[in-house]
Amino acid sequence: MAGLLPHSVAGQVFLMQLLVVLVLVAATVALLVPQARRQAVDHALEKSLSVAVTFRDAPGTVAAMRSADPSALLQPSAERRAHAQGHGRRVRGRLRSCRR
Repeated sequence: MAGLLPHSVAGQVFLMQLLVVLVLVAATVALLVPQARRQAVDHALEKSLSVAVTFRDAPGTVAAMRSADPSALLQPSAERRAHAQGHGRRVRGRLRSCRR
């Protein structure tokens, strides 16, 4: 083990600087990864909510919700909009069950 350590002061200073840089990089990554994940989830939630509000405020939605079978009236319109925007799949869920 003694053969691996540098004998000069310059070599020891270099190793210390390298260690400090590695610790700083590791700390930065450890802080930024969860932050990026949280931002991605927040962005997806915001986008989903804006689409839901737009669909809620669309003409005919209130009348369809008051009908006996709202899905029969709303599903074709939702499918057309999703297909027109290039969405291949949709996930249905409850806002209360979303992870934050």
